[in-house]
Amino acid sequence: MKSVCVFHGADRKSGVTMMAQSVAEMVAAAAPEEKVLFVSMCGRKNAQYFRESAESIGLCRNRLESGLSILRSDIGSTSYLPNLSVLCGIQKESEVRSWMLDLARQMLREFRREFRVIVADTGSDLASGLAVGSLMEADETYFVLSQNEAALHRFEEEMPVYREAGIRWNGILLNRYSERDPYTMDYVQERLKIQGEKKYIVHMSERGRRAEMEYRTLAALGERGIVRDIQKIASDVMQTAEIMQSGEKGKRKWKNFVWKSI
Repeated sequence: MKSVCVFHGADRKSGVTMMAQSVAEMVAAAAPEEKVLFVSMCGRKNAQYFRESAESIGLCRNRLESGLSILRSDIGSTSYLPNLSVLCGIQKESEVRSWMLDLARQMLREFRREFRVIVADTGSDLASGLAVGSLMEADETYFVLSQNEAALHRFEEEMPVYREAGIRWNGILLNRYSERDPYTMDYVQERLKIQGEKKYIVHMSERGRRAEMEYRTLAALGERGIVRDIQKIASDVMQTAEIMQSGEKGKRKWKNFVWKSI
């Protein structure tokens, strides 16, 4: 089964890009025989955790408008994970309104032909056709929150809009988590009436600034606790795509990826 997994956030500070790219890298490392794509489907370029040159989704739009298929060979792959391809977002933010939701959905359908797993970062903007189209096309949707009142309030305000569009959340991710913060997962779950959704916690990292400076994800830096947190999400993404996980063998592959990335 081919799967589109979308990460969306409460606001720009929730860490959507970091989480989505980390999960894509982890899935690619754990399943080297499968083709994985990380794509930015929001109104910004969003390539701040990627050190190599990457094609933009503008390439895909040009091919679709010319009646051509989107091929993995046109996108290329990363040097550190040969089965992982990366597409950054639009080059000019001023053009975001010309990217309609039908175009986003068509693009993701094309990606399904070439990749087993597509992980999309849709930012946090509800007015973005790229984001809404991707959420509508997704097999799994993850909402990323941080431990603050503004993020929870935004979630509460915008949920009716998502529901009206037919968008439901498969997972709620509480990012940069601190055990001492009053906004615990239990509190968030009760307040936001989280019931059937899966719940994830990714703890606050001591290496966040280093990751930004070195254009790498927290997953690639190999901080043990953070890796364990993200592994839970990556495992669910692989389960959705019906990719078999091989226990210790998979863990060794992930450790090798971390070692090569440092």
